[in-house]
Amino acid sequence: MLKKSNNLLYCAALLSSACNSSLPAPQPLPDAASPAAQLMVKRCGGCHGVPHPTLHPANEWANVVFRMQKHITQKGRPALAPDEKLAVLEYLQKHAQP
Repeated sequence: MLKKSNNLLYCAALLSSACNSSLPAPQPLPDAASPAAQLMVKRCGGCHGVPHPTLHPANEWANVVFRMQKHITQKGRPALAPDEKLAVLEYLQKHAQP
């Protein structure tokens, strides 16, 4: 139990230092009111921060979405439906880094 307590304290310290760092504020999502952006916030934001589309070039997003689909199902959550996956992928590619 002591090890778990120490791990929690360590994580809390890391989060605290990250919150107090001078990192730039995250960029808002482009076209944030779009259904695809809202879907990303809902589905991707459930496990981690919502990735900004400029994080990867357009040609990398298909692999990233595929990999995240595997993580979602491994966590026992329902995978994106084919139309949801397509909407998210098209959104990410449209707004990807040049």
